[in-house]
Amino acid sequence: MTKFIMELVFETSESKKKCVHDREVVLVLGLKVLLNLLHCNENSAECLYAVNGLEMCMNVMRAFDNHVFDSSGFDILVLCISLMVSIVEQVGERSTIQFESSNDVQLVWKLKEMMETVKERERNDIQIGDHMERSICIGYLVLFIGVLMRYSFKINESMKKMMLSNDILKMAEILEEFFAFQDELGINAPQIKAMYEETIAHFREISGNE
Repeated sequence: MTKFIMELVFETSESKKKCVHDREVVLVLGLKVLLNLLHCNENSAECLYAVNGLEMCMNVMRAFDNHVFDSSGFDILVLCISLMVSIVEQVGERSTIQFESSNDVQLVWKLKEMMETVKERERNDIQIGDHMERSICIGYLVLFIGVLMRYSFKINESMKKMMLSNDILKMAEILEEFFAFQDELGINAPQIKAMYEETIAHFREISGNE
C-alpha cells in the first residue's frame, strides 16, 4: 500500500518539477496519506525507506526551494519534513547515511538557513495566519535537524562545528514551544512525546545547558 501511494504521488526524477507545479493537490493529498500510514508504524516506515522515500522527499523540497512561502509550498515543505522525521525516527541510524555526504550535510545547513529566513520574515509580518505558518515551519525544521543529529554522529559533529552553543540552546527552546503547541492540538502520542523529549534533551546536552 505504501509503495503504491509512493508510485502514485512521485514521478520519475526527470519530471519532479512538473509533479510539484502541475499536480500540487495530488501531491499534498498523497503526502498526507503517507504520513498517516507512517504514524507510529515501523513497517510502513521501513517500506517507505526501502523505496527511497527520503531521497524523493528531498527532491520535492529542492524543487520547491523558491516556493517555501507560497501556501502550497508551505504545505509540501512541512509534509515532506514530517515524513522524513518519521522515517528517521522509526528506522534509526542507518536511515541517516545518505544525509552524511558533504552535499546532504550542506542540505541540513540549508534547512537551518531557511529557518533563519522564516524567522526574519516573521519579524516583519504581523498577520496572525502567516505567523502561525512560519512558527510551524520553524518547528518542523528544528525537529528534523535534531532527529538527524541524534541518530548520526557525523551530522551531529558537523552541526556542532557550524553552530554556536547559544544557537543550539535556542533550538531546544523552539522545540519545547512547538511541542507545547502540538500537545494542545492532541498530537501527543507516547512515541511522539518521547521523540520530542529526547531531541530537546540532546540539544541541551550538546549546548552545555542540560
